[in-house]
Amino acid sequence: MEQNAYTPLEQFIADITAGNYFKDNPHLVDEASIARWVYMKLKNFGRNIMDKYERTIHISDYRGEVPENFSSLVLAVFCEPDFASIPKDSDLSRVQSRIYGEQLKCFEDRLCEECTPQCKEGDCVERIVENLYLENTKMSFYYKNPVYVRLGKDLIRSQCETNCINRSVKDSPYSINIKGKTVYANFKKGTIYLQYYGIPMDDDCLPVIPVTKNGYLEEYLEYHVKRKILEDAMLSDDSPNKQGIYKAFFEFERDLEPKAKADTSNIDMVALFRAMGTNRFRMHKYDVNLGSIKSNYDASGPAAGYGSFQNPNPFRF
Repeated sequence: MEQNAYTPLEQFIADITAGNYFKDNPHLVDEASIARWVYMKLKNFGRNIMDKYERTIHISDYRGEVPENFSSLVLAVFCEPDFASIPKDSDLSRVQSRIYGEQLKCFEDRLCEECTPQCKEGDCVERIVENLYLENTKMSFYYKNPVYVRLGKDLIRSQCETNCINRSVKDSPYSINIKGKTVYANFKKGTIYLQYYGIPMDDDCLPVIPVTKNGYLEEYLEYHVKRKILEDAMLSDDSPNKQGIYKAFFEFERDLEPKAKADTSNIDMVALFRAMGTNRFRMHKYDVNLGSIKSNYDASGPAAGYGSFQNPNPFRF
């Protein structure tokens, strides 16, 4: 099951182009467009084909970027870089290279060797720890002074989960809005820790297609992509032949949509992520202790039951 838990986009495109019509007209196939069409359609299936992710994003000149697979927000917390604990006798050039590669330059002058604080249960202050690996050795990046952020109205309306804690935050000095892939903040520089739901992607930031019990999801996406290809082609050549094929694809797509939605209701997402392994979207592991900062918002409703949780992502490989 796990080996066949998903279809890579490359294989999906190859299956489409293997058909006689597209084999004879390879110029009609644009892989970047197909990736965009598949991603947008997968979003329509909602939480059935998504999983919770974590990531810190860094704001510079009032702007930042959400991860490529971001769909809807669960939690947003402002925090400040504190220090980074690196292995003893580390090769600093390699450590610095990794820090730059992971866009963690705010820690380049905050390095210390094996300075992880020892805490007993309940005696550590609120903090967020981001864990990365340099080969097989862990590096830990510590953030201090976490504060829930306020959300812009557009974000609450369009890209925020109903149980998102930040819906109840009204008095935070920090606020963000998200439009497209850009985060707009009311502060010039800082870090935001996010929990969000997103579509599974591979290391090349291309969507993968979960395999469903009856195969209706992939079949539905196949006819959708074929129709979109012909739609683009018909803008320049409205031939009767293309019109007939387009109509057939449209009808197949329409008939398969409810079947695909029903088929995604029982996807084994655990098997899918085990099959994918720890790709770039799961390289960052977090320990989160928000402690008492939740108390200001518990009475508001959506925030009840949240605030202090360790390793909120259930999939650890």
